[in-house]
Amino acid sequence: MKQWLSLAPALAAWIAATVGAKPLVDRRWSKGFLHQHSAQPADALLQQLPPPPWFGFAGGTMASTAYPLATMTTTPSPFLATTLPSFLGATTTLGATTTEPWLTSIGTNLDWAYAPAPATAQPRPQRTTRVLSAQAFLFGGIPTTTPFPKTTFPTTTQDPRPDCNWTRDSLGIVISADCAQLGGGLVTCVASRNRTFDRSKNATCIAPSLWNCPSVVVAERPFDYKVTVTGLEHDSALHVTCTQYTAPISKHIPLEDWGKKWYNGTRAQNGTCSNGTWIGFEVFGGFGLKLHGLNCVSYEQIELLKEMKHLMLWTEQKLQEAEAMNFKWIDASALLRKNSLVHALGWAHTCLDKAVNQEDVASKWDLQKVIDALNSNVIIARGEPPSQAACENIQNHFRNQQLNVTPSTDDDLQAIPLVDFKCSYAVNKKALSWDWLTRTTSYWFRDGCMCESRWTKLCPFQIEHTPSYKFFGFDSAEEKEVSSSTGAGVNGLCWYWSNPTHPEWGFLRDAKR
Repeated sequence: MKQWLSLAPALAAWIAATVGAKPLVDRRWSKGFLHQHSAQPADALLQQLPPPPWFGFAGGTMASTAYPLATMTTTPSPFLATTLPSFLGATTTLGATTTEPWLTSIGTNLDWAYAPAPATAQPRPQRTTRVLSAQAFLFGGIPTTTPFPKTTFPTTTQDPRPDCNWTRDSLGIVISADCAQLGGGLVTCVASRNRTFDRSKNATCIAPSLWNCPSVVVAERPFDYKVTVTGLEHDSALHVTCTQYTAPISKHIPLEDWGKKWYNGTRAQNGTCSNGTWIGFEVFGGFGLKLHGLNCVSYEQIELLKEMKHLMLWTEQKLQEAEAMNFKWIDASALLRKNSLVHALGWAHTCLDKAVNQEDVASKWDLQKVIDALNSNVIIARGEPPSQAACENIQNHFRNQQLNVTPSTDDDLQAIPLVDFKCSYAVNKKALSWDWLTRTTSYWFRDGCMCESRWTKLCPFQIEHTPSYKFFGFDSAEEKEVSSSTGAGVNGLCWYWSNPTHPEWGFLRDAKR
C-alpha cells in the first residue's frame, strides 16, 4: 500500500495538467444522493452534510485526486478537530494547511475542494493546499460539537395500484384472470377472455413482469419450413408449417400418400411463448427449433423416392430371374455391372428404410444417383445361356433354310441336310489382371458357337444376311476361310459370340424371338 501511495503525487500532477481548471468544490453523493457541483466555501459546504457517521466501507473505496489549490488561510472548522493519520508521508489535521504539493483523498462518496489552476505558471513546490480529504470518514465518522442542519433527500413514491390477478392455463402459461368478491370474504377467479394484461399507463393494476421469447428458426433444414409468429411477447403464438415447395411426411402414413392432398398426417406444429420460453418446442442455441411430429421434405424428393422404390422392386425381380438361369458372370465388365447393381439395390433398400421408418429422406442428389445406378446396371434375361443345345439349334436352322422351310418348333428343324454345317459350343477366355488383395484373376470372357461350314460362301448368318447372327442373340461373328473349292472338307470356320458385358442377353431360340 505504501508503494502505491508513493506514486500518488506524480499521478495527481498528470491529472491536474490534463484536466485544467475545476470548480472550487465538487460535491458528489452516490446511493441515491443528489449529484451537484458547487463553488461555495469549503466550511459552508461542510456544514450542509448529514449527521455522522457519514461514510463507511460498505460502499467500497473511491480514490480521487485533488488539484493544486491557491493559498487558503481559513481556520479549521470548529467541528472538525480530529487529527488525520499519516497520509502521503505527512501527519496533519483536517482543515489545516499543508505545504504538500499534491494531495490524494481516498474514501467513499467524499467531498473535497480545490481551486482552479492559476492563470500564470507558478513554481510547483511549496504550494499551500487546504486539507479537505475526509480520510477519517473511513473509520466510522468524525465526532462533532456543532449539530448539522437537517438535509432532505429525494424519496420514491410507491405505485398505489394493486397487482393484477392472474392464473395458469392447461399448459402452465400465465394469463390474466377476472376475480369477484363473494360473501364471507371469499374470492372467485376465472381466466379472462383475452388472456393478456393491460400494460398501458391507464391500467388499473400492475401487470406481472414477464419475459419476451427470442426469434427462432427451425434448426434442421430451415428452408423447408415456414415459421409464423404473432409476436415475441408473452402468450404470443408460434405456427410452423411446410413451405409451398415441401410436404409433410410420416412413418405412420404410407409412402404412396406422401405429397398428396388426402395426406391425413400432421401438417403443422403450434407453440406459445411462456415467460421467455416457447412451449411446445425444444430450442437449441437460443434460436433453433426442434420439431416433434412434423417433418417436411420437398415434393421432388418424394417423387424420386417413389421412383426409386419402383425401380428397386423391378430390377431386384429381374436379377433374381437371371440368377436362376445360371448365366456365366466371368467377364470383368459383367461382374462390375452385377456388383454395381447389387450395390445400388443395397443403397435403395437403405434409403427406403430410413425414409419410411425413420422419416429420414435422402437428398434429391443421392436419390438420383441410386436411380441412375439401377437404370444403367439393370439385368434383364432375354434368352438362355449359350450351350451345345443352342449351337445345334442354329445348325439345324441353316439346314432348313436350304429347304425353304420356316420352322415353328424345334421339331421342324430336324430335316435332311443339304450343305454340311456343324456347330459346337465354344468359349473365349483371356486373363486380364491379378488382384493381390482378393487373390483372384480378372478375365475377359465370352462364349458362343464355333461352326465348320462346307458352304462355298463360307459362313451363313452374316450381318448383311437375313437372318443375321443378331437374330439369335449373338453380339459378334468371326469368319476364317479354309478353302474356296467345291467339295472341300471344310470351306470356312465360323464363330458366333455372346456379349461379354451382358451375358444375360443369352441365346434366342425361334419360339422366343
